Amino acid sequence: MAENRYQNSALWFYNTYVAPNLGEARVYVDEAIRQRQAPQPETTVLPSLLKAARSLEQQSLYAWQSRELVFLKQAKLLVNYEDDCPCSHASARYYPTYQSLTDAELRGYFTWRTQLRKGDLQKAPSTFAFLYIYEILNQVGVENPAEGYEKLRRFRAEYVPLDNTVERYLDTWMSDYVLYYDLPESLLQESKPASFDRQLVTLAEIGRHTDAEIAEAVRSLAPRWLGRSRFYAQNTQDMDRVLARVLRGISAHYDARCKRTMVEFFFGPRHCQAFRPFESAVFVNKVPQRDRDVSVSPLRVCHCRQGHWTAEGYSLYTLPSGKLESFTKSVDCAMRDACGDRHPVKQTTDTKWILKLIDTEIQALLGQESLVIQKKSKKSKKGYTEIDLIPMIHLWEMTPEAGCITVHARLMAQNPGLNPSIVIDTIRNLRPDAAPDFVRYHRNEIYDGEGKVFR
Repeated sequence: MAENRYQNSALWFYNTYVAPNLGEARVYVDEAIRQRQAPQPETTVLPSLLKAARSLEQQSLYAWQSRELVFLKQAKLLVNYEDDCPCSHASARYYPTYQSLTDAELRGYFTWRTQLRKGDLQKAPSTFAFLYIYEILNQVGVENPAEGYEKLRRFRAEYVPLDNTVERYLDTWMSDYVLYYDLPESLLQESKPASFDRQLVTLAEIGRHTDAEIAEAVRSLAPRWLGRSRFYAQNTQDMDRVLARVLRGISAHYDARCKRTMVEFFFGPRHCQAFRPFESAVFVNKVPQRDRDVSVSPLRVCHCRQGHWTAEGYSLYTLPSGKLESFTKSVDCAMRDACGDRHPVKQTTDTKWILKLIDTEIQALLGQESLVIQKKSKKSKKGYTEIDLIPMIHLWEMTPEAGCITVHARLMAQNPGLNPSIVIDTIRNLRPDAAPDFVRYHRNEIYDGEGKVFR
């Protein structure tokens, strides 16, 4: 076998490069003829109704139809068709239709749809899921648009946990569905653009929101870095505080010195962009559209004029590589440096005044002169009193030992007194990642007001 391979290679080289230059005849040898395997005919038997649907796929020069229109005609013909011939596999296809399926896959789809309509939703090839969605978008299998929207909402809630392939498409199509079929605007509050805009409003009106609300908006708008940062997961509270306060500083800077706002700095200006409902779906546009303006959120409005749609608002597609992601990574980087973390990351922001603002807030956090907490009190009408722990701690030394940490602390005993358990509870609340599994207290000495041992 090896000798034949080497011989054939040598002959190829001789015939290609040597013989033409020398004017010699080519050398030919016997070669085995590889037999081609004939394609195996499909043996699936189609019921009469499916055969009738297949007949609609036939095209001619005098009766050409788009594949979308053929799909709609077939879907209406097969709206109530049921089958019992499972098919667990179907090739992935872009913009699938019945026409793009094999006979076995076609029967498999209607078997899956039959079970779905009976309440037995099973994971299926993504091609089947898209076909089912296309049917509803074209008002096949539903009495009215309101029923169709409810089916889409239920299918999203139940099927996405099984297969998230269709999620991002459904998010867009469900918004388009409300607009195209002129359903109540309130349904758009469930859409991704509305959720996106609600978080933007938090940043646009940052002075009216707490640190926690601002941090929640940042996590939603910039999920990629914060979602995978180990340091952020272990220092969430401190990171959230720094993120919120730095953003307040950035917002104040833009309000005072710039023509654009902080939101425009991170996400660009609002723009008006044309779009076509169900642009990435198999859909037949057949419903006349009246002129109207639809408010998705305070920051986003959709306009329809003579059947053409435009959307005015901030772009959702600046997020994956946006400036806000870079900003959160920069805060993470600076916090790691300040805390001496063993896993530094590369700084991504080169704007000096922002870096200075980040550093200022970090130093304020680490060098804070007060730590006010609420302590339960029976004497207070509120049920608690506020105390500052920092002035009540005169010494705090930590010594790592085998399997534990020993803390030597000097705490105020009276007027007011500080119980060690309050310190531990504060650590558990503020830094859950540093909370001890077990604590034992032991009093070594009592000191007077001058710091001398009291006898």
